[in-house]
Amino acid sequence: MGSKNTSKKDITEDNSNEFIMLEGVHELAKSIDCTLLKPDATEADVKKLCQQAKKYGFATVVINPCFVRSASSLLKNTTVRVGTVVGFPLGANTTTEKCFET
Repeated sequence: MGSKNTSKKDITEDNSNEFIMLEGVHELAKSIDCTLLKPDATEADVKKLCQQAKKYGFATVVINPCFVRSASSLLKNTTVRVGTVVGFPLGANTTTEKCFET
């Protein structure tokens, strides 16, 4: 078995490629919306989702309307936005009902 001779230039190029790949991952994360819309979601579930979104730099957490206030508080002073749903899951509510939800 022969050993591969690795020059300093090769190592630098490898590290540069890894850096570029990691930068791409971070950029991709900024376009991901994390969603938790289970009817049985708990406050603890939402807290965990918000922690993950902050850690990985995701764009948005999308949660049920009852968790908007707590998620907003957990994500204050971060780049992660909070989104919610109206007329979920079918969207068959009347306009009046949807306005009431907001």
